Order: sequence, then structure tokens, then C-alpha cells
Amino acid sequence: MLSKKIITAFLEQYKEQKHVYKEYANTVKFILETLLKNNRFNYQVVFAREKDFDKLQDNFEIKGKYESISLIKDLAGCRVIFYLESDIQRFITHIYKEFSVIETIPHYSPDDYNAQHFVVYLNKDRINLTEYSKFEGLRCEIQLTTVLYHAWSEMAHDITYNPPKELSHF
Repeated sequence: MLSKKIITAFLEQYKEQKHVYKEYANTVKFILETLLKNNRFNYQVVFAREKDFDKLQDNFEIKGKYESISLIKDLAGCRVIFYLESDIQRFITHIYKEFSVIETIPHYSPDDYNAQHFVVYLNKDRINLTEYSKFEGLRCEIQLTTVLYHAWSEMAHDITYNPPKELSHF
């Protein structure tokens, strides 16, 4: 477990860089949307977000999840919501063409959230461009899922972490 002093230093570091992660997530979102439109994919929406400070703090303090801020895979994140699983499978090829993929994390369960997660960097061609050079070394987690699984995960998250009063008897 990390000391309180080290955790505080990590959190301060993130607080100072949070706007960069937000900009990075929005940049990855723009690239994803361009790929989707240029290749005529049917999809519902692309979300982008930087890691919530309170969740990051919980990950450090409560869960003891990280040893350093540089090991965190999802300080920037995007989720692409497709209508069909087959479109996800076709889109994966574009992820590998346009990004440097560090890790692929399949999330498949018969009764839970299903998605394909990719931890990526911008590829060297993009990093060499002036407008993207500030993102060198930053990771982004891209999640590909369907409308149904997205709805399920949102509902399950809300029930698990913020249960409505009506469900208290369950």
C-alpha cells in the first residue's frame, strides 16, 4: 500500500494534468468519429472523458489499485457504442491501423457488461504532428460495445453504486 504522501503527490500531479487528459480524450474521440464516418459505420455515439478525480482518489486510497500514475490505463477514455456486434469486429481493424495498441482487454460475460477494451497510444505518424506532440506517452482506453450492453452497464452501475429507494427491499 502506498503512503498518504505518495498518493497525495500522485493526485496533485493528476490535478495539474487533468485538462491535458480531457483534451487527449477529445482528440481520440475526433479520430474515432472520423474513422467511423469515413468508413460508413452505423453507430450510436462516441463518448470521451478524463478520469474523475474522486474515482482516481478512491482507486489509490481505498482499493490500493495503482502504484504510480504512469501505470493508469484510463486517465483518458472513449467509448464507441455500436448497434451490432459485427460492426465492432469490423472496426477493430481500424483501431490497429490508426493507434499503437498496448493491450486488448476483452470483457465478455453471459450476464454482465460485454465490450472490447483497447489501451492505446497515438501512433508515431500522429505524434510527429505538432498538434498531437503534447500527447506523446499518454494512454487512452477505447471501449467498443453495443447499445444494449451500454444500457445494461449504465443501469447496473447506477443500481450498484446509487441504489434507488424502491430497490432497498431486494
